[in-house]
Amino acid sequence: MSSSWRRLASRWRLLSGLAVDEALIQPEDRTHFGEHTRAVMADNVVRAGGAILFAALVWWPLDLVVFADRPHVKEAFAWMRGLVAVTLVALYAVGRATGGLETRTVPFIATALVLGFGIAGFAMGRAGGLDGPWFHYLYVGPIFTVAVLVPLRVRAGLLTLIIAAMVLAFLAGAPQHLGHADLVPSLSYLVFVGLLALAIGHAGYLLTLATFVERERTARSEAEVRHLNDSLAARVAAQTAELRALANHVETLREEERRWMAREIHDELGQELMALRYAVHFARGHADADPTRVAPALAEVDRLLARSDQTLRRILRSLRPRVLDDLGLTAALRWLADETSSRSGLTCAATLPADDAPAIPPEVALAAFRIAQEALTNVARHAGASRADLTLRVTGDTLHLAITDDGVGLTAPAPGPDALGLVGIRERTAALGGHAAWTCAPTGGTTVTVTLPLAHPGAAP
Repeated sequence: MSSSWRRLASRWRLLSGLAVDEALIQPEDRTHFGEHTRAVMADNVVRAGGAILFAALVWWPLDLVVFADRPHVKEAFAWMRGLVAVTLVALYAVGRATGGLETRTVPFIATALVLGFGIAGFAMGRAGGLDGPWFHYLYVGPIFTVAVLVPLRVRAGLLTLIIAAMVLAFLAGAPQHLGHADLVPSLSYLVFVGLLALAIGHAGYLLTLATFVERERTARSEAEVRHLNDSLAARVAAQTAELRALANHVETLREEERRWMAREIHDELGQELMALRYAVHFARGHADADPTRVAPALAEVDRLLARSDQTLRRILRSLRPRVLDDLGLTAALRWLADETSSRSGLTCAATLPADDAPAIPPEVALAAFRIAQEALTNVARHAGASRADLTLRVTGDTLHLAITDDGVGLTAPAPGPDALGLVGIRERTAALGGHAAWTCAPTGGTTVTVTLPLAHPGAAP
């Protein structure tokens, strides 16, 4: 291959580099691009036609002066300008009346170009043909196709039609020049201009296509980003409202716990201490007068002290069961199941490992206990269940906790912002890097499944 051919191939590869990958063009992009190009070309053909019509009519009087000494040229140009003007007006009227200008834009443009430059070719032949510059005026014909936004194959066909129409019409107007010595060189120049227009027009088409596709992608990306932003904003707002409600719920629970402690201390422990004070005062008052009555009074003091100790232990167990610190999570969950059964009347069965091996970190054990406590409280208060099953497993470095009830089940697949107890379980689990899930059986009942990693650096209870 010669260096000239290599340079030409290199230029063509550079031109092809403007093209977008066909596989990456979405079907809707092709449809939108077709609509876009038809609209652009319809607008351009009206403007170009108007400009040509204006030029043909305005320059018509100049022919009378410029070609005053050549009446056959003046006649040919007058015939060309008049027929082109009539053709353009007729095509525009037909296009508007039938809608072909908008729906069949490319055939409409091809018809206008072939007819227009066919008329020009015939006029140039009548004006003098190859014996003057008339044929060379036809070189402008292929340049008009640059503005037509069509694929390469259609563009090549359109150029071929225009060149053929011009040449045939030219020879029809000047048949005596069929064997003229300048015919072949003039045709070669016309073909060269056609190839140049083909390359420039195709480059413009590819650049327009790439720009349009990129603009469509950008528009879709911006729409997706806006959608994601709106969705994210909605999720953030919902999450913020949920966390705010959870914080209020936690504060409410704290206040309820304080009221409960105050009531327990005042109503039970306070009364027992007051009775103890009276018993001590009674024993002191009768110690000298009637020693036989001291022993029963001291027995009553001992009984009141035992009751106060039991009340104090019960309050402390409710705040934080000692068994969790002393015996571990398994024993604490067993105690919780028994306590729930005795307090609520709910049958609560616990399936627990024999021991806590491998060792469960304190923060994970406390989180698992509080989650089980919250879940069983929800079951007792809201589920309308008669039975709850608590299961604990430790596999590898993960703790698995499940609480299943036979109640009415959840109305949604996940806890909403009003189910603050379940939201608290989810947030407590997430704080330790774990996962909480809710499943509802078709026949009713809910299973809360929690997984907690044992190798967590720590979290607040």
